Formats: sequence, structure tokens, C-alpha cells
Amino acid sequence: MKKILITLLTCTCIYSCSKNDDNATPGSQNGLLYEPGGVVTADKPVMYTNGGVAIHDQAIIKDYLTRRGWVSDYVFDGQTADAKMFSSYTLDFSDAKYTLIGMTKAEIVNKTDTSMLMAVLDSAITPVGEKSWTDSLMDMVNKNGPLAECPSYYTDPCSYRKKYPLLIADNSYYIPYVVASITTNVMIPTGFGVPMDYGVFTHKRGETMVFNKSMVSKLGRTLLYNSYLLQSNDTLVVQTLRQQMVKQ
Repeated sequence: MKKILITLLTCTCIYSCSKNDDNATPGSQNGLLYEPGGVVTADKPVMYTNGGVAIHDQAIIKDYLTRRGWVSDYVFDGQTADAKMFSSYTLDFSDAKYTLIGMTKAEIVNKTDTSMLMAVLDSAITPVGEKSWTDSLMDMVNKNGPLAECPSYYTDPCSYRKKYPLLIADNSYYIPYVVASITTNVMIPTGFGVPMDYGVFTHKRGETMVFNKSMVSKLGRTLLYNSYLLQSNDTLVVQTLRQQMVKQ
């Protein structure tokens, strides 16, 4: 009788521990390995114009992108995308503070119920080349890019640790992606008395980042061109996507 009782108590203890592990917050235990899943979930693209006016008409957005040759980078007719379109990495939570992002060691610098932010251990100063009018807007799209902690990064470079964000939902981790296209059009005065319509384009596909929605208020700027002040017409199309990480 004693042997039977001991066996039952042991089984109850093991079941209880196992149940608690399954309900734990992802990454709350040391030594957990995650790999990217095969499906990327996509939200519908949104177009923003001067002053942050939002356009959700998918036909208008698709026509705009098709004329610029970028439509293949967006997902219009479904809610999922081929994971091969996007870069991904494994995650190894070596302890409560540090992770391995692929082969790169990083520090967990912030974590909430809905997100986690990791920063690589080594900081760097990236040489800055000449920026176009659209490049300066695209730099603001990344919520955790260099400008978030060093506003003068592209004019007076300072040290920056590259950030890797994660989304947390339904007890799972997700890698967030952004596909973005920006167009700037201005009317440039000419010696013939007829202004010239001049356009600049920038496109970014599938980088790991969280969209900085507050930057849409920057669309529609006054730009300096030679001795002229020009009013720009800025258009941003952005699509956010996410890839679920699978615990191994």
C-alpha cells in the first residue's frame, strides 16, 4: 500500500510541474531555443500622404506601387506571405538577461507583456553618406532605429547598438517586419518660367523592425533647394508583417 501511494504522489508532482511550464511566459526560462516558423502573417498595406492622411483603398495602393515596380514586395490578396521573402534568425535565451540572435550575443533591454527589445552588445558608428529627401523620411520608419536614441545620428554620428524587436502574443514570440515605400515630389523653378515636377523614391523591403507610426506627421515638408524653399508632396506606403517563432 505504501508503494502505491508514493507512486501516485510522484506522478501528481510531475504533472503539476509540466503544466506550469507550458503556461510560462515565452523566454522566461533559461536555455530555450526558438526557430522561425514557415508562415509570415501580413496586415493590409496603408498609404499615408501629407500630414499623415491615411488611405486604405487597396486598389489605389496597388496601382501606385505597380507603377513604381514595388508591388511584388507587398501582400495584397492574402493574409500570409512566403517566409523566404524575409530574413530570420534563431533565438537562444541563454539566461534571463542575454540572448543569442543567430550567432550574435544580445542583451534584453526592455520587456513588456506585448513586446521585447534586444540590443547587440557591441555598439558601432556607421559611416553616413549623402541622404536623399526620401532617405531622411525612411530613417524615421524604424521605431527602434538609430534616430530613436541619437537624433543627430545622420548628421553628427554617435554610437548606436543595433536593436532587434519581438512581439509577444498568445504566449508566442513574433519577428516583426516592415515593407515601406516613400515618394517625394516637388515643383522646382526653372529658367523657362515653368516649374519642373521632380520626384525621389526610396524603398525598403522586409527588414526586422516595428513601424514608427508617429513619423507620418512628418509627411509634407518645406525643403531647401538651392535658394528656394519648396513644399513637398510625400507619400508613404507601409505594410507590417510578423513571423511566429517556434519553441524547440
